Amino acid sequence: MKIKILRTFAQLNIAVFLLLLIAGFSIIGTIIEQDQAIDYYKLNYSNSFFYVNIATWEFLLGFGLDHVYRTWWFLTLLFLFGTSLISCTFTQQFPVLKFARRCNFKLNIKEFERYDYYTRLKNFFFKNFKRF
Repeated sequence: MKIKILRTFAQLNIAVFLLLLIAGFSIIGTIIEQDQAIDYYKLNYSNSFFYVNIATWEFLLGFGLDHVYRTWWFLTLLFLFGTSLISCTFTQQFPVLKFARRCNFKLNIKEFERYDYYTRLKNFFFKNFKRF
């Protein structure tokens, strides 16, 4: 059960979706003045919203868009994104790291001679390159 939840959060499309949501609400938080008095919002955002009798300033205050970075839903998005990154690390990156540590790198020429197909370069052109 716990592994299924970790694997669900480890998917790339969920992480990208959460990142786009965080970016979108961060843009909204940048555009709208944060932490101002109610009178400021009444003065600047006084028109109606979506043909309903709700003023725009009431909508902003109701959803916490006057203090986006401290609302529970923005902090929840950050927590879910962090959970996604951590679950990706534990479910995908650590097993790949374990596999990568098993790889053997050939350090001597004699190790290559055991294979059927190998060649030995006679002219080393890389020595002719000058470093800048």
